[in-house]
Amino acid sequence: PSPHSVDSCHTAQQAEDMAPNTLTRFLCAIAILIDPLKTSAFTGQSDFFSQLRLHLCSPTPSKLLPLQPSLIPIRQTSVPHLSASQIPPDDGKSNKLDDFLILMGRCYGVAGLAHAADFATSNALPAAAGLPPFADLGMAGKTLGVLWCVIGLIQPIFSERSTREFGIVAYGAYEIVLTLAAATINPDGLASRIGATVGLQLVVAYCYFELRRQSIEEEAN
Repeated sequence: PSPHSVDSCHTAQQAEDMAPNTLTRFLCAIAILIDPLKTSAFTGQSDFFSQLRLHLCSPTPSKLLPLQPSLIPIRQTSVPHLSASQIPPDDGKSNKLDDFLILMGRCYGVAGLAHAADFATSNALPAAAGLPPFADLGMAGKTLGVLWCVIGLIQPIFSERSTREFGIVAYGAYEIVLTLAAATINPDGLASRIGATVGLQLVVAYCYFELRRQSIEEEAN
């Protein structure tokens, strides 16, 4: 080979040897600068960077053992173990969901008392539904009306979250059934009456799920 080609090969070999050495020196400088830092966000950080500095700055790095995985810094994080669908515990402490259930139970209790008083006096509710007075209804109609009052009156008696939830669901469902039953006597205006009844239950359901979500977030915090 010509002297020119030998010089070119020698220069290329020097450049090839210099590239990893340059990268090694750069990483070694970073390890030396970072090693003294004591950051509480990492565990085993000082030992890790000390080993990295020895590994990179050694004259014969190929003879050193690989870095120990146990010394690799791991960021310490705290993740709350609470899913979005978890129900807040019923531990006797007051939260927004329980306050809402208690309030609805009292409202339905007052409503049951008011319905009973109305059936015994002015019969405004039957008249609004296009029905005859309570005293003129058949046995089936009277039974449905009395049961409506009873379901409302027993709501404040419930003392646990599960029974309160069952109570408001039962009351809402029964109002829809009662509206449909009234349509068998007088179907006029059924669409507006059923729409108002279902709309009211949707409002109650929205309030329940929203306050349940807020209660879950409060428990997580």
